Amino acid sequence: MASAPEKLVELPMEKVQPDPDQVRRTFDEETIASLAASIASQGLLSPIRVRPQADVFVIINGERRYRAHQHLGRKTIPAIVVTREIAGSDVTLQMLIENSQREDLNPMEVARSYRKLLDLTGWTSAEAAVKLGVAPATFSRHLQLLMADPPIQDAVESWKLGYSKACELMNVENTDVRAKLLATALEGKLPRDSIASARRMTSQTGDHPTSAVTQTKVVVSAAESVTVGSASTSLDALQATVEKALRLIQKARRKGYSLSTFVRVCRDEARLDTQRVVRGQAGAP
Repeated sequence: MASAPEKLVELPMEKVQPDPDQVRRTFDEETIASLAASIASQGLLSPIRVRPQADVFVIINGERRYRAHQHLGRKTIPAIVVTREIAGSDVTLQMLIENSQREDLNPMEVARSYRKLLDLTGWTSAEAAVKLGVAPATFSRHLQLLMADPPIQDAVESWKLGYSKACELMNVENTDVRAKLLATALEGKLPRDSIASARRMTSQTGDHPTSAVTQTKVVVSAAESVTVGSASTSLDALQATVEKALRLIQKARRKGYSLSTFVRVCRDEARLDTQRVVRGQAGAP
């Protein structure tokens, strides 16, 4: 006779572990304390769900309830053990979809859940957005946060900076200006148009590495053209540059980048390449 796929048991707390793939990294202590008070008064109304793994049980959902039990010093916790065979990817997918649709996740946690969801499923950003019921632009803006400077990510994760303003800051090319704007934003003194003004100013003043590059404009149609920069004016060099750009675009699409993020990442990589070349020349005999 086949065993039941799920069963309710009372598990020792030391045998229960959070899932290491959980995208949530921060848990509000006041919320946990409030939940613990409710459990102490009313009991645990909804058992956590776990799956067996080696000699422990990994939480599928219910980590806050588990933490509330820890807060109370409880020795055991009611749990539904999912005993049917579940692929690790299926568990992760279920958890990611559930987490990405929670309203209490901070934007960085949402961004990480989106990224893992794309990596796990192979979906495009547009496909994932449809399946989750979110606007494609919102989905892409969250993914952009994963490319932000660590201080910006920290500010977003602690709810000190909104994700829309964080994405605007990422479009400011100058690192020093970006850091100063972030500090001003955290003080609550950043006017709405300051970021746009700084972006225009840094774009006009440059802050780009210079090199001997020939710009070639290719008119594709009456309404379309492409300008390609290359160190050579040959057709082979033009083709090689376009093919490299297409590979980068394909990689960016798989990662869910927006156009502005793609342009910024390419520019940053080019700047780093230039710096490496300069350092190499300075160290040459």
